[in-house]
Amino acid sequence: MNRKKAFMICVTGFLALLVLFIYLSPYVGNLVANTRLEGYAKSVGIRVTKKSPPHPSVTSGQTQISVIQSSYCWDDLGCADYAGGNTLLKGVTPAVISPEGVIAVSFAMNQRLIS
Repeated sequence: MNRKKAFMICVTGFLALLVLFIYLSPYVGNLVANTRLEGYAKSVGIRVTKKSPPHPSVTSGQTQISVIQSSYCWDDLGCADYAGGNTLLKGVTPAVISPEGVIAVSFAMNQRLIS
């Protein structure tokens, strides 16, 4: 009986320390970003830091064309999946350019990961 009680106390203590570590750790926001736990983490006050790959600048003449983040796999960030097709573009107004227009895509050379 004493061993069972000691085991339960150890397990409870370990779980309490784990929960305390998660709440006090500044890295938890990075662990839950882009996961199904992100909403819960925000609701209990954990600051979630979302990082994403650098976004390109897309233009055609003087027209700036908006860019939307989609699914990716990127070095240290790992992979993230987003809704596709019509769901991702819902409510977005497309840019109108002439058929002869040249589209330029560029990245800032010293651009860091966006937080």
